[in-house]
Amino acid sequence: MVLDPNGTSEYDYTVQARAGRSNYQVVIDVAMKQQYMRVAKVPADLMVVDLSCNRFSGFIPRSIGNLTYLHVVNLSHNAFRGKIPHELGQLARIESLDLSWNRLVGKIPQELAMLTTLEWLNLSYNDLSGRIPSGSQFSTFTSSSFKGGNRGLYGCPLLVKCNLTFVTSPSSSLPPPVQEGSPFDDIMLWLFVGVGFGVGFALTVVLLVVYGCWCKKMVLRR
Repeated sequence: MVLDPNGTSEYDYTVQARAGRSNYQVVIDVAMKQQYMRVAKVPADLMVVDLSCNRFSGFIPRSIGNLTYLHVVNLSHNAFRGKIPHELGQLARIESLDLSWNRLVGKIPQELAMLTTLEWLNLSYNDLSGRIPSGSQFSTFTSSSFKGGNRGLYGCPLLVKCNLTFVTSPSSSLPPPVQEGSPFDDIMLWLFVGVGFGVGFALTVVLLVVYGCWCKKMVLRR
């Protein structure tokens, strides 16, 4: 049974047997990627589980990972608790996953970041914690997929504590290395040293000569 946004159910179908097989024409309202759409003919390879806006509680069964043909899973606005089963990472065809507005705790399974077909994700308004996994698809999701509740959740794309996802290397705390001077600097240094020594030596000689002359004059006067 699938519920529409108004809380009413609509599931009309006709069944015709033909050559031992059944053809189904189904009219349903599906909440997919935060949009409600009416599907008049359900393709055989489109599998949808939409149990949103109910009062379901307990744990999400791990056996959901066996439904590998699922394209859409919407369990939002219920009272599911416990951890997100990592078996959801086995849904290789899933395009939309909405687990928002529940009571889920713990970390986001790394297996979800490996889903290459996932286009829509909403885990907001739970009580999740830990670092948001990194992956090819997770890098395309905005903060709205995670913020709301989830006070212990951190990492990009959330702005809060996003810098904790980067590890500072030990070498970054060391002072910058002293750069060696160029040969020109060395030449200028020795040149100034030489000039200073020469001027000082010449000044000393001049003072000695002047002092010697002064002493001779003093002796002659006596």
